[in-house]
Amino acid sequence: MRRWTRLLPAAAVIASEDEVLGERLQQDLNSAIFRVYVNPDVVGVELAAAAKNVIALAAGGVDGLGLGDNAKTAIVTRGLAEMARLGEACGGKSETFAGLAGMGT
Repeated sequence: MRRWTRLLPAAAVIASEDEVLGERLQQDLNSAIFRVYVNPDVVGVELAAAAKNVIALAAGGVDGLGLGDNAKTAIVTRGLAEMARLGEACGGKSETFAGLAGMGT
């Protein structure tokens, strides 16, 4: 069994078109250190989650190659812009990509 020595705050997004279900899950999962938000934009949240992983891998590659903070910032900001374009083209809402599901964690 793993022992947790530090409990760090975190946040997450639940994507659900069912407002009642989303709010119930939010209430059940929220705690003093874990905050859950509900977003009805299922397409946007799903695409943002996938795209953020690609951006994170690219940023890690920039770090691994020692290309510096400016290059990493360029990768992240351009990646977020492309993520939003893709998401909107697929039917996601622009505000989803500007929020926790997109630019957030």
